[in-house]
Amino acid sequence: MELKEYIKILQKEKKLIVGTVLILLLSVALFSALKPATYDTDLPLLVAKSGAQDTNDYKYGGYYAVQASEAVADNISQWLKSASVVNEIYSRAGIIGSSDPLNKFGVAPRRLRGDSLKALSKFFKADKVSSQYVRLNYRTGDKESAAKIAKAVESVIGEKLESLEKLSNGEISFKIISGGPLVVKSADNIFLNGFLAVVAGLFLGIFLALGKEYFRE
Repeated sequence: MELKEYIKILQKEKKLIVGTVLILLLSVALFSALKPATYDTDLPLLVAKSGAQDTNDYKYGGYYAVQASEAVADNISQWLKSASVVNEIYSRAGIIGSSDPLNKFGVAPRRLRGDSLKALSKFFKADKVSSQYVRLNYRTGDKESAAKIAKAVESVIGEKLESLEKLSNGEISFKIISGGPLVVKSADNIFLNGFLAVVAGLFLGIFLALGKEYFRE
């Protein structure tokens, strides 16, 4: 079949192609309208030394404190990627078990199943953006849950730092300082979603038009 024959088929079935595009556009618009609201949260965590040792060599303490803070910040970012720590945080927040463990809204599971361990480790996105600063991002279905999780993060991480201090006989003494969570309602990229719907509709419409002609013959 030559190119001009394909063009004739597409011209003949242009209503089918246009209709397919419109259906996909309406479907995307309806999905966006009915989709539950979600909220993205940014929680800054600053690692700071909670005390100073009284020694003759303390004039060098500032340098070593920064070095130690960097190592502690590394540990914190790794803790927040641990399934057990994430599970503890959501339990402390009192919202565990409220939804599907594999959803994208950042809600912890009712119980740990085989594949949910991997899912738990992805609920938080923790990045160390400087030597003493960890930036935590997560998504929830409402603002109240976002605030509860932020308090639970500070509580759980604070307790772990206290445990490190006890194990080191006070040599490792750090605390986290949080500026509080910044919660914003997440929004879809309407133009991008619309463009993708049009492209997908065109491909699907052309496929249906050619398939219709094939079975007709």
